[in-house]
Amino acid sequence: MALFFTGKRGFVQHANRRSVARSDEGNTTIEFAASAMVILLSMIGIMEISRAMYVNHFVANAAREGMRYAIVRGSGWQGTACAAASSPSCTASSSDVSKYVLSTVTPGIDPTQLVITASWPGIGADGTACDTSNGNNSAGCAVSVTVTYPYTILLPIPTRTFPMSSTTTGTVSF
Repeated sequence: MALFFTGKRGFVQHANRRSVARSDEGNTTIEFAASAMVILLSMIGIMEISRAMYVNHFVANAAREGMRYAIVRGSGWQGTACAAASSPSCTASSSDVSKYVLSTVTPGIDPTQLVITASWPGIGADGTACDTSNGNNSAGCAVSVTVTYPYTILLPIPTRTFPMSSTTTGTVSF
């Protein structure tokens, strides 16, 4: 049985079943579909890695900012409580450091998911004892701020949440 089809130049051509089976006319669509999948998956991967880097940068920066806030608000201010996160002349507590870090949250970060811990272990930054007569947050004592955030991948994979954490330690100045 003979088959007739329109060829690449519009002419009607005669073909048998074997020549139709060997035709290359559908290969372009299949190659495009395979290439498009690879390109789209690569783009989604790049966006996901960029989001992870953004969250990691925020967590590290938030720990540094919290530590800076705490080192200039030691017991040298005679226990004056911080009225607001931006109060300059006060003695910072762990909750004050948390409030300050939460005030620096950028878009894309859920503040309810942030875990902020500030501690004054009562030792110097070099590990030696410091003068704690005015409290563990006296000048020369160490303060450590840890910020943790659960990073959730948007792709539907089995393990979707990874904790990102950063700890920064500094010496109280005032």
